[in-house]
Amino acid sequence: MKLYNTLNRKLEEFEPIKPASAGVYSCGPTVYWNQHIGNMYAFVQWDLLVRGLRHLGYQVKWVMNITDVGHMTGDNLGAADTGEDRMEKRAKVEGISVWHIADKYTAQFLDSIDKLNIKRPDVLCRATDNIDAQIDLIKKIEEKGFAYKTKTGLVFDTSKFKDYAKFAKLDLKKQVKREDVADDPEKKNPWDFFLWVTGHPEHIMKWDSPWGAGYPGWHIECTAMSTKFLGSNFDIHTGGIEHIGIHHTNEIAQGYAAFGKSTANFWLHNAWLLGKKGEKLSKSLGNIVTVSELVEKGYDPMAFRYLILNSHYRKGLNFSYEALDSATAALNNLRSIISNLRTNRERTSLSEGKLEKVDKYTKSFSDALSNDLNTPEALATLWSVVKSNIPANDKYELVLDFDTVLGLKLAEVTTEKIEIPQQILELAQKREQLRKEGKYQEADDMFPAMNKKLAIISTSLVAVVVFASAFFYFFERLGRVETKLSQLADSPKQPVMSEKTSSQNNNPDSCGDACKAEIQKEVKQVISSITPIIQKSEVAKTQTSVKSGVTYIPMGSTYDSTSTDWYTIDDTATYIDLVHDYGQDATVSWEASLKVDHGNGQAFVRLWDDTNKIGVNGSEMATTNNSEYQIVTTGVIPLWKGRNLYKVQIKSLNSFVVSYTGGKIRIAY
Repeated sequence: MKLYNTLNRKLEEFEPIKPASAGVYSCGPTVYWNQHIGNMYAFVQWDLLVRGLRHLGYQVKWVMNITDVGHMTGDNLGAADTGEDRMEKRAKVEGISVWHIADKYTAQFLDSIDKLNIKRPDVLCRATDNIDAQIDLIKKIEEKGFAYKTKTGLVFDTSKFKDYAKFAKLDLKKQVKREDVADDPEKKNPWDFFLWVTGHPEHIMKWDSPWGAGYPGWHIECTAMSTKFLGSNFDIHTGGIEHIGIHHTNEIAQGYAAFGKSTANFWLHNAWLLGKKGEKLSKSLGNIVTVSELVEKGYDPMAFRYLILNSHYRKGLNFSYEALDSATAALNNLRSIISNLRTNRERTSLSEGKLEKVDKYTKSFSDALSNDLNTPEALATLWSVVKSNIPANDKYELVLDFDTVLGLKLAEVTTEKIEIPQQILELAQKREQLRKEGKYQEADDMFPAMNKKLAIISTSLVAVVVFASAFFYFFERLGRVETKLSQLADSPKQPVMSEKTSSQNNNPDSCGDACKAEIQKEVKQVISSITPIIQKSEVAKTQTSVKSGVTYIPMGSTYDSTSTDWYTIDDTATYIDLVHDYGQDATVSWEASLKVDHGNGQAFVRLWDDTNKIGVNGSEMATTNNSEYQIVTTGVIPLWKGRNLYKVQIKSLNSFVVSYTGGKIRIAY
């Protein structure tokens, strides 16, 4: 397995400290507020890492912390030692104790974990439950000469660790002390950080220590708890890209001070879930939403998980409800296929060719996981399986095996037989009779009554939605039933009415077996063609296809090249199945930002279909003689059918430096 190690800025072969074992530590939440979907994006990705390692045969011990003390508000300003403790600030706002705040928002976090089918970590440790471990680690650091005292507390002396700036590639000359935040004037360097704070007597949470009553610094918590539960040297430490510059830089410094080396061999970092236009999700912008709020809006948490699976953890994802609707439609389609597999599967002997296919799919899935946790590729392999010609039973078993990693609860998909209740059939017959009598307004006025009946007789929310959807579309197509019934009436082999009802054909509400069968058949055809998406407080509101809208897929970040041949930027890889994910009417265009640093230079950029090994027709663009970045945009471009892998390629006309700073694919549907 290869993973991208931030420590060395490259893909590296994962070699565990203990054979076939892996110790993983993930920076967990600070439980001062609800964890929103941007926060949960990271935890889904690390759940996929742990599941993937286990699928590949590793025995994994997963440890995650809960920060419930010492995380200061100044962290948002790049000064993690300053400001007010987030926990205590929130306690004042809500008028409850800081301990109740911790319990309240830990419960919210765990509820979000469960809704997203994230496996609970093997060890979930709270900072306030591990104060002794933090004090012991600080003692080691101090004994080895890496700490000094000030009036405010015990401070880590970064000058004693010569590689302090290396991990985050910091330019310490620019790391000057901020004038707009309070800090310790006795610090030797602005980037020195607190191990233990004693100079804040107003702080509510305090513990006795060799340096006086106080509380731990934020960074010592993770180093202390990771090494307590995994040892002084473990395999993998995960976190967000926001942790690289301060938190993880300081953790590495603490590890070297206490143990003479980095505590973790691999440092993995996820990019962010952003807003629709690439903006950060934040309370100040008012664009955050929790998993529970998604559920209140009628979305299945597994649809959000499916959406995340389409993104690589190092690339991040732009969130929009249009994208979530697309994920919902794709997941429902997948569930429908799996439901049929479950119903129709039976064990058959595999031909040699099909046995090779099963092995090929298994290897393809494992290879995707082994390639820096490439979940979009793993998901594409799952779709290849369900569309293949191998026996249904083998498809089903492969799907369930793959889902031990993907975590979409596909084993819980059931087949539910839909029976049209007699009351609904009677209402349908009555409405049709009104239409025959020319009473169209009265017939249309029956919709509310029918929906009320549906709500009463249906045994589940899903049944309500399916029935309501079916009948709304059914009545639009009822004329087709009339035609078919007329055809049946002319056929001696298929009488419209039974002998019993034919003697009562003066009854306008009579409907024989063939009539009912035709209604049943028409409704089932409608049901099979719709994908219900339940909206908040609108039980019967559905749609037959993905909502109209626009989705943007980001394509990588800054890259320079002087190559006169097409150079592929692998970090821009993304999978797209245009028709399947967005519908037949979807259109694609794309834009890129690039420049060439010479007056006579010319820069080229295009999309490369890596699956079919061909440049995307109409995607090539160029810019000349510009020292500033220029946005270039295509018109509508065609994509090949199926789920294909797309990457960005750039080249220079005459070896001058071409700079690409990102782009995005625009899909309108």
